[in-house]
Amino acid sequence: MRSEVYSKEFKDAAVKKVIKLGPSKAAKELGLPVSTIFGWSKMYGMSSSMKTKKQNQ
Repeated sequence: MRSEVYSKEFKDAAVKKVIKLGPSKAAKELGLPVSTIFGWSKMYGMSSSMKTKKQNQ
C-alpha cells in the first residue's frame, strides 16, 4: 500500500471537518481511513471525548 503525503493545510481542513461532521463522516467525505483522521486529530490535540461526542450527534 502506498503512503500518501498530505500538506499541513489539507490536514488542518480535515481536522476542522472532523469537528463539524465527526470522524466517520469526515473520513468518508475525504476518502481517508478513519484511523488517519483519528491520528491527525490526536496530533492536533483534539480530545477523544470531543470526537466521541461528535459521533453521537
